[in-house]
Amino acid sequence: MAEKRKVTQPDQSLTDDRYNQRAPDLESLPKPARWTSLDIARGFAIILMILSHCVKGLMVHSLIPDWGVVPIHLITKFSSSLFILVFGVSVSLYFIPHIGTQRWKKKRLWMIKRGIELMVWYKILTVVQMFQFYPQSMIVDTLLFRSMPDFVEILCFYSIALLWLPLFLPLWTRMHGLVKILFTLGLFFSGHWLHYNFDFWNYDVLKALLVEQEGFYTFGQFQRGALIFFGLSIGDLYKHFNSGNYSKNPVPQYCIALGLIGLSSFYFLNSQDLMKRLYDIANNVGKHPFDAHFLSFSLGGALLVLGLSLLMGASVRRVLKPISYIGQHSLNAFILHIIIIFYFYRYYFDLHHKVTYLQSLGLTGICVIGIITSMYFWNKTKTVFA
Repeated sequence: MAEKRKVTQPDQSLTDDRYNQRAPDLESLPKPARWTSLDIARGFAIILMILSHCVKGLMVHSLIPDWGVVPIHLITKFSSSLFILVFGVSVSLYFIPHIGTQRWKKKRLWMIKRGIELMVWYKILTVVQMFQFYPQSMIVDTLLFRSMPDFVEILCFYSIALLWLPLFLPLWTRMHGLVKILFTLGLFFSGHWLHYNFDFWNYDVLKALLVEQEGFYTFGQFQRGALIFFGLSIGDLYKHFNSGNYSKNPVPQYCIALGLIGLSSFYFLNSQDLMKRLYDIANNVGKHPFDAHFLSFSLGGALLVLGLSLLMGASVRRVLKPISYIGQHSLNAFILHIIIIFYFYRYYFDLHHKVTYLQSLGLTGICVIGIITSMYFWNKTKTVFA
């Protein structure tokens, strides 16, 4: 009998018959099923973020036991770098191929609209985070960018990045590979230099948004923007080496190797006082802006998780489907986790500073399960009534 062959359905967004012109490298894109690996990596980033926020939002940090700080709370520091790297890879896979085609205008407009949407959610969730314990005047100041809240700062970063990034992507596609590396490094180190050597005309909010400023919870567009372009480079290489046989694509191994180099660098930089430095990292020392210690640890761990996610086979991806589901609906998961922690846990159930560390871990698990369940039934309901 002839062997039956399984036919993989193409990505509809790349084969729309309304458009005759296609980007020249669309054939080199990974199959849609493989992109689940990016959802898994993004899902891990979100879960680590929820863990960090749940513990930080419910407990006094000084009461976290040592075994909770290292390693449990420590590994949550992979989250922000992993988020941004996956974002860069996703832009390379989903948006770069459409530059120069009839679809690029639509894709570019979508990115800008998404940026505006994220800014609206950033302000809404700022109120959710602050309404219980902060005076109204401070909430108003935060809404007017006179100060910046913690917990939801990643949305502010993404919302601004999505406004300027579409302008740079066409230029990025025309750059030589070496120029891309120099551009990424230049963006990062210029942001680092500006943070320490330029006062931005004493306008602290502008400095905080662009290159970060002490006392403001922001991700600098320069330093973290460089991570977006690093992720873009990873995505471009992944497409370049793609031959339809994912086991032979070397990019996941490159990511793992770079991640191990980053973590090894962190170890050798701090081998004389390793535990103290690990506690500092867990307490966000060196996060805003990056110093060499936090960067090597956070980025190294993020690259390791990204590489392992890209290496996962179909059977592993099926097992991790709940994690990929969170990654697939990342904005909804982010919104829900802030509402659950700050409205339900802290306000409605009055659990602020009233739980043990083990209880906070249990509440983190309930939060994750609640997010997956609510998103699943919401999407099922939309399908039924569509």
